[in-house]
Amino acid sequence: MNLSWRSSKKVEPFSGTDNDNAQGKRGQEELRESEARLQVIFNCVQTGIFIIDPETHRIVDANPVALETIGVGRDQAIGVECHKFICPAEKGACPVTDLRQTVDHSERTLLTASGEKRQILKTVVSVVLDGRKHLLESFIDITDRKRAEEELRAAKEAAESASRAKSEFLATISHEIRTPMNGIIGMTQLALDSNLSREQRECLNAVKESADALLTLINGLLDFSKIEAKKLTLELNEFDLQDALSNTLRALAPRADEKGLGLTWEVPPELPARLIGDPGLLRQVVVNLVGNAIKFTERGAWTCESKPSRRGKIRLSCISASMIRASACRAKSKSGFLRAS
Repeated sequence: MNLSWRSSKKVEPFSGTDNDNAQGKRGQEELRESEARLQVIFNCVQTGIFIIDPETHRIVDANPVALETIGVGRDQAIGVECHKFICPAEKGACPVTDLRQTVDHSERTLLTASGEKRQILKTVVSVVLDGRKHLLESFIDITDRKRAEEELRAAKEAAESASRAKSEFLATISHEIRTPMNGIIGMTQLALDSNLSREQRECLNAVKESADALLTLINGLLDFSKIEAKKLTLELNEFDLQDALSNTLRALAPRADEKGLGLTWEVPPELPARLIGDPGLLRQVVVNLVGNAIKFTERGAWTCESKPSRRGKIRLSCISASMIRASACRAKSKSGFLRAS
């Protein structure tokens, strides 16, 4: 890159025809205009610029942005060696002149007068000024950006750590609660199998229903923690879709009856009788789907349909027979963990 800057050469008077003299004057004017334009760019560009003598490593010129960044005036910078002044490199270890490195949009360190180290993006090119080779070093201060990136990285790590801690807590507490809950459900079932009065049976049924609901919630928390930790695994077991839906929806039927809602389910004959998938997750999806449908409906009826979808998948839909609330008119769940056997 060749750049004519503040040329010290004097234009000698030219003797010749009037036309030649006119051309010489135009050449001088064009040269002055070119130098003036370059000087304006040098002073106004929002990029720091140093011009360095590669032999002495002294600063020949610096624009206002560069001087403001290092915190000194022009008189304090011009003629000073760049080593240990604006560049942290030792004398004899200049990355450009001694180590022959190419500095092109490279992350480097700039020293300021106060000793602060600023992070910069730096480019160094060779220019010819007044007939001599110089180094033009341009830079952009990225200290604030790097600091923001570091704060963002630290915040991200803290958030990920908090998320891991939450997931571990949910997994631990779910396991700890599920064990006694299974004991409560098991002993309640044993009590229901014994001779009980009608009132006692009603009470124990209420206990078992509540315990089953709580266990479902606990299992949901455990699954949630597994999903967050990316450790949720899908089982591939053969099961009967009709039985799985019937057993699950029969357990939800009393809740629908209490609100006077109709609840039916349909399994079309074209679906395979046996499927391979995760029946536990299927039951969980159906409980959530139909449970919300019952919760947000005050009157009417719901039908749970299962239909074949693409690539051997099954689509489950919960459809309302009456438009009661917009939020509960139609809810769908695509079960990606089922495929035809």
